[in-house]
Formats: sequence, C-alpha cells, structure tokens
Amino acid sequence: MNAELVLRAQRAGKRALLLSGPIGSGKTSAVLSLSAELLGMGVALDGVASPRILKNGKTLGYWVRRLPSGEERLLCALEPPGLPLGRFFFRPEALEFANTVLVRAAKEAEVVAIDEVGPLELAGGGFLPGLQACLSSKAFLILTVRPHLVPSVQGWFGAKALEIRLPAR
Repeated sequence: MNAELVLRAQRAGKRALLLSGPIGSGKTSAVLSLSAELLGMGVALDGVASPRILKNGKTLGYWVRRLPSGEERLLCALEPPGLPLGRFFFRPEALEFANTVLVRAAKEAEVVAIDEVGPLELAGGGFLPGLQACLSSKAFLILTVRPHLVPSVQGWFGAKALEIRLPAR
C-alpha cells in the first residue's frame, strides 16, 4: 500500500480510506507507513496512531501517538487506573490528548489519520469528539477499523469511503 492510493481516492471524490483487518493484521503499521510517505510528499497530514505495547508476544496496552510529531501518551493498559473497556483501562488524559490533536487536525490538515475507530467511539466515547470534528471538516480521512465494525463506520460516508481489507498475518 502506498500514498498514491490515498491521493487517487481523494481525486476520485472519496472522503475516507478505511483500513480494515483483525488484530495484528498491520493496520497501525499501514497508517504509520502511509503517514510518513504522505508527509514526505509535502501533504499536510495530522492525526493519531495507536501502536501496541508488546512484551513476549503479549499485548500489554497501547500508546496514542501524534502524527507527525511522535509525541505520545499511554492510551490504555491491562491495569487501572482508567475507564474499563474489555480487558483494558483507558486513560482519560490520553483520550483528551488525542481529541485535542484531532480537533486541531480537522481545522488545519488536508489528511487526518485515526487509528483506530472501535467500540469505544461507536459507543460515544474515546476519540469520538475529535472524529466528529474531522467528519465535519474537509479533510480526507484514513481510518483503521476492525472488519465487524466496517458497516457502522462506512455508514458515515456512504459510497464516499474506500475500504482496503488487510489479511490476517
């Protein structure tokens, strides 16, 4: 996958690129790679990626990292404090950081990446305030989504979203 795909989708009138795939399929790696390539081409890109924290092959949590600065916060971990969702506890200060980045990106960036739109956002929390600002903006969006959530997310865009499904590794 390369940045030209994003630019072609944008020129074709698409509003978003949805990168879907199961956990470990490379969604975050794809966002990081696409973002670096677009930034290298001079595209005004901002947003957040959520790389996993791994130890001995086990996921201990996730960071939230601002693109392109690399500034990051601990998004969630297996242990409190934080808001429980599934097996993780989400840190309110990290969600606030991400939403601040996304609201600013909605105003200033031509492309915004959000890794990942998941159950927390669809339930009205997480990155939703920043995501809503981006949905109201003119920015092209790159979103990562798990396959079972794609229909809900695609509903925001209708035919104006291009889904790329990444295979399980």
